[in-house]
Amino acid sequence: MRVNRNIVANYASRLWSGLSTFAFVPLYLRLLGPEAFGLVTFSMTLLGVAFILDMGMSNAFAREMAREPSRVRLATLLRSLEIVYLGSVLLVALLTIPGSRLIANYWLNASTLDPSQIRRCVALMLMSSMLQVMMALYMGGLFGSNRHVAAASFQIGFGFVRSGLVLIPLYFLRNVEFIFVWQLGASLLCLLLLRSAAWRDLRNSDAPAHFSLNALRTVGRFAGGMFGIALISTINTQSDKIVVSKIFSLTDFGAYSIASLIGQVPSMLALPLAITILPRLTAYAARDEHSALLTAYLRYSMMIAIVAFGAAGGIIAGAPQLLSLITAAQPNASLVDATRLLAIGGAFLATQYMPYHLAIACGHTRTNLILGSVSAAVLPFAIWFGAERMGLLGAAWPWLVLNATGSVLLAWRIIPRFLGSHLTEWAFKANILPFAINAAIIIPGSLLIESTVSDLVPRLGLIALLCSAAMAVNILFLHLFFRALPAGSSAISQSVIT
Repeated sequence: MRVNRNIVANYASRLWSGLSTFAFVPLYLRLLGPEAFGLVTFSMTLLGVAFILDMGMSNAFAREMAREPSRVRLATLLRSLEIVYLGSVLLVALLTIPGSRLIANYWLNASTLDPSQIRRCVALMLMSSMLQVMMALYMGGLFGSNRHVAAASFQIGFGFVRSGLVLIPLYFLRNVEFIFVWQLGASLLCLLLLRSAAWRDLRNSDAPAHFSLNALRTVGRFAGGMFGIALISTINTQSDKIVVSKIFSLTDFGAYSIASLIGQVPSMLALPLAITILPRLTAYAARDEHSALLTAYLRYSMMIAIVAFGAAGGIIAGAPQLLSLITAAQPNASLVDATRLLAIGGAFLATQYMPYHLAIACGHTRTNLILGSVSAAVLPFAIWFGAERMGLLGAAWPWLVLNATGSVLLAWRIIPRFLGSHLTEWAFKANILPFAINAAIIIPGSLLIESTVSDLVPRLGLIALLCSAAMAVNILFLHLFFRALPAGSSAISQSVIT
């Protein structure tokens, strides 16, 4: 079944991304030192901000690939979007030198790195980020056409070349600037390969692609809504790291970035499920197949909750050991607590994926814009206030509250509008119940492990096995529970996880 193959491909990509990051971070710390590593993590934040310039176009193109049957129209749309992207890249290139000077001189707090070196690094970060933003257009095309295996292969290959292979020359050079030169070259190479793959199925010798304002207008409204969502999402997901990079030193920022990376695991593991089902939701919505839309939505909501809450439980139990393993040092209590809060926030973020993607599939962006605008207006100030008074822990609390509130409000607005009266059923069976089952297994199990196992790696291994067992029991329980329901008693009874 193609959707299962797509899930495997997306998970392979995400697992590689997560595992390789956790494997590479200790090596970066050892080769570069904590302050230079903080500069490397800042490049990830800068990349997140740069994706504002995507302006919703990659999502709009992915949506058109899933619903537009004409290859000629798609080719014209892609060519038009390419030109818009290229203009954005050239504009940022012109602003790179003054922008890098401002960031290096007035934002980052370095004590040992040379200011001129930081400026050069930031300039390289900006240029590399813009190439990766352009890559999103072609990646969207692959996802929209259900070529998830190809997209995952590119993501894995790019991640390995960009972040892994560089460690070999870095071992001898020990120069942070070299990393960003390497990443710029890797981004350019992957961009060219992705472009070739995205165009392979769209080329038409009888009707060559050309720039068309009319083609852009067909996706303009949707892309505009997605741009607003992307802008708001960037503020909501990057505010904590932007504030921490300003208030604290690069060394502290690097430590917080590691905590944030761990906290992203629940949402990172859940995202492949949401990405996989989005083209199918879009197709069901376009054909007005309400029953199929509801069944798919409920099934994947359950799966996402099981994965996200299970992963968050494991991080809460093993946060001190994870931080010790990655940093090769004993973490302070504030960093441990911040990691746990970020993991809980990551689980709530994962529960937003399905209502968010349901809205996209139905062409609705207004609710996401309104809710996101409110949080984007409040969050930066809340994080700044909290960080000034509570340190790293104060930066994590507002992000947790934002995601918890957003999860409730987004579902409350989206589900009744597009699925009917299934909000309470979705909340209990696809969220509360998976959470309760995971908690009932992970909490006593982790306490037992803590009291009987003292070594770092064995304890983490047992916690990982415990979380895997909790997820397996959760899936089995839900399978049996929904099978036991009388036939036709509920739409969710059709959504058995198999």
